[in-house]
Amino acid sequence: MCFQSDAGRGGPVKALVIRKRDFGESDLIVEFLCETGALHSGFAASAKRSRRRFPHQFFLPAIYNVEWTRSAQGGQLKRIASCELDQAFPKIADHIEDYARWASLLEWMARSHDELGQSLNYFEALCGVLHSSESNQFHTAYHRFLIEEMRRHGVNPDLKDCGSCHKAIHAESNFSVLEAKVFHTDCRPGWRLTLKARDFFCHVLSDESRIEDPPFLSTEDLQCLDATTLAFLTTQLGLELKSQNFLRQIAESSLPTARDQSASF
Repeated sequence: MCFQSDAGRGGPVKALVIRKRDFGESDLIVEFLCETGALHSGFAASAKRSRRRFPHQFFLPAIYNVEWTRSAQGGQLKRIASCELDQAFPKIADHIEDYARWASLLEWMARSHDELGQSLNYFEALCGVLHSSESNQFHTAYHRFLIEEMRRHGVNPDLKDCGSCHKAIHAESNFSVLEAKVFHTDCRPGWRLTLKARDFFCHVLSDESRIEDPPFLSTEDLQCLDATTLAFLTTQLGLELKSQNFLRQIAESSLPTARDQSASF
């Protein structure tokens, strides 16, 4: 699970922790996304017992400086010589919803590589999402990342005209993640999409997003996007993320009108 090898490279490498898993009673295997674009696994010996060597315990929303020991043997898994915290983003970890959103981006990145054969370097884009939390823009940056992924994979929804009556939509609408269309509220049920949320969707999908600022999103607008962006992306590409169930519950609890709507929308 590696685009290129960083192990054995001289000096520390900036990296994000993608996930970690137990290995025996005290060891950890940690997967990193390195600044070069490599996905690399490292063996952290006695990590769960050594708060001196790994005081951060590989805190997920953070940027690290990682070094691996040189080894005469080949293979992707090498011992982690050091892993120093470069910058942590506690605002994300302090809110379970944002922590779940961040975890979903990491899971999406790994799955799109494994199952879709994507080989983009996500490091810079994900660091940008992390830094957005410092200006309280994490939620918006999260949805921008997902919508940009739709554009990369060619799964752009039709958001201009009603998919039923084919007339232009100038107000709140309903969105179908399966049909990739919006509908007037009295034409077809679906996930609620405010006008500003739809405008944000269209803005990021367009070329204008690189030269113009997106429209301001209220809490209500962001809640509507919570119910649609990740669900649409994964449904259209036939992927299901483990983090999706929790995020779906967040969206449904935030939008009471969506509870009676079928997930098939």
